Amino acid sequence: MKSMLSPVRDEHCLRCKGAGWLLGESPCSACNRSGRVSRRTRVYVAGPLGKPDVIGLDGVAANVRRAAEAAIKLVAAGFAPMVPHHNADWPGAWDYPHNVWMEIDLSWVSMADILVRLPGHSPGADMEVAHAKMCGIPVYELATWETLVGVEKTLV
Repeated sequence: MKSMLSPVRDEHCLRCKGAGWLLGESPCSACNRSGRVSRRTRVYVAGPLGKPDVIGLDGVAANVRRAAEAAIKLVAAGFAPMVPHHNADWPGAWDYPHNVWMEIDLSWVSMADILVRLPGHSPGADMEVAHAKMCGIPVYELATWETLVGVEKTLV
């Protein structure tokens, strides 16, 4: 089995889950000969976002930019990042209370293979970290993760 820090994972596709292959049936078209499909390791990016009325739109934009910069490093390293910060750009996103966004975010955290925590104060990101740990999902601080996978450290 590959390490959790490997950017590509082999697993059965959701359609056949390998069962059809074991019974001598043809696997789905996404599977390779072994009945398994390779996919990028899913990394949830948790970090500060902030409220526009507290830190201003420039502060929110800076936090979204930092998350996007981390995500592009993840993509370059072969991972599949999920960056919830981009939801702030949805029309009407700020009309929903924080608990609605946390329900959505925690649903995505549950599907992650790894969670990377960006630096900075964030009660929401702290909740995401706690949820990941409860689900047995490895959690890394950004600096620790960068060291483990050998990513150039340019984010602060």
